[in-house]
Amino acid sequence: RVQLRPEKAGSELLRLSILNPAGKQVARVVFATINDRRGKSILSIRDQETIGMELRQKRLMTVIHLFLIHRYKAESIHYVTPTDDNLAQTKGMAKLGIFSDVNTEVGDIIVAGIDGGRMGELLHADRTELGKLIRRED
Repeated sequence: RVQLRPEKAGSELLRLSILNPAGKQVARVVFATINDRRGKSILSIRDQETIGMELRQKRLMTVIHLFLIHRYKAESIHYVTPTDDNLAQTKGMAKLGIFSDVNTEVGDIIVAGIDGGRMGELLHADRTELGKLIRRED
C-alpha cells in the first residue's frame, strides 16, 4: 500500500510512504513539486529511505521515482542536500536511461534531467519495459 500525505500539518512538503501488508512503513520519500516560470515541473526530493533492509537493491526506490515522475509530470528532479546514496542512485538511474543528465556541480543540490523518451517506454500500456527494468533484464 501507499500513503501520500503532508510531511507536517500545513506543510508544502509531501511524504510518500510505502507500507507492507502489516501496515509497517518500508520506504518513504519526502518531496515537493515546483513549477518554474516557464511551467516546467520539478520534483524537489528532500529525503528518501528504504527502511526495509530486505527491499534494498530491489529497484523499489527506482519504481517510486518513476511513479512520482509520472504523477507530477516532472521534467527534472532536484535532490536537496544530497547523500552519497542519492548520488549513487542518480548515477544508476542515468545508466538505466531514466535520467538524461545528472549535474552535481551546483553545490548542495543534484539536478537530474528526465529522459522523456525512456519514460514513455517504461510507462507504455503493455508495461514490457517496466517489467524488464524491475526484473533487471536491462
